[in-house]
Amino acid sequence: MPRTARCPAMVGDSPPMEALRRRLARLGPLQAPVLVTGETGVGKELAARALHGQSARHGRRFVAINCAALTPQLAPSELFGAVQGAYTGARTREGLFQAADGGTLFLDEVGELDPQTQGALLRVLETGRVRKVGATAGEPVDVRLVTATHRDLKAQVIQGAFRADLYHRIAALLVEVPPLRARLADLPELAGAVAPEAAHRLTEGAWARLSAHRWPGNVRELRNVLQRAAAEHDDGPLTAASLIFDALSGQAASAETGEGPLQARIARLVQTEFKRQAGNVRQTARVLAVSPTTVYRYLQLAADGPSPD
Repeated sequence: MPRTARCPAMVGDSPPMEALRRRLARLGPLQAPVLVTGETGVGKELAARALHGQSARHGRRFVAINCAALTPQLAPSELFGAVQGAYTGARTREGLFQAADGGTLFLDEVGELDPQTQGALLRVLETGRVRKVGATAGEPVDVRLVTATHRDLKAQVIQGAFRADLYHRIAALLVEVPPLRARLADLPELAGAVAPEAAHRLTEGAWARLSAHRWPGNVRELRNVLQRAAAEHDDGPLTAASLIFDALSGQAASAETGEGPLQARIARLVQTEFKRQAGNVRQTARVLAVSPTTVYRYLQLAADGPSPD
């Protein structure tokens, strides 16, 4: 497989990363849909791009969208397009499926799609045709679909939150991206890739602290921690005391599942950062090294009012 180390989350020669490269190389040339799984911040989109780069479609477009950002009202026109007059102010436009025609469409956080959009997506995969909102007939599209999620989609199927027939369509092939804590041997190379301005200044004590951390936010969190340290300390060595970890690091499990004894406190932290980022959910998620879905969940919890710890 061509070296993908220029993509930060693909950096490293640890056994888990070598195994990932081998799997991407094996599945890349195939045409079947791929479901990429892994925790928030591990680099699932980079794995999807590597699959695209290994395929015969590599010279065509790679189009990506985070489904967590699509409301039930927006998703159909965004994915499938619309015709003029389909709704107030609608103009004829192509959707992401047509934009990716001949190439690869990457749907990140596919588990966040609403049931109606799940059904429409299934029809596209079954027929190879996409029907714009307001249109009476479908148009053929040639797209390889790669999806990703940090959730347990099988559990969502059992709970009725995700269609079983759609799951079996998108999960023809599976790729799991390992968490950072499973490949700590890659830390030096990763640090140099994501924050070169900080990596060369880290002391032995700083490296020890980085190695001891659990990294719930994975590579994204590593980048944030190192860039923050470099920004706060203009010159000189960066010691263990220079490293400030994300507010949610100690509550990683709670942040992803919505369970835990300190939910109200975490919600306030998220709300504070959300205000600091001028109401930008994506930027808030990046700073806190969690998914946009997690930000939405805790903002809703904060809006519902405080609860006792």
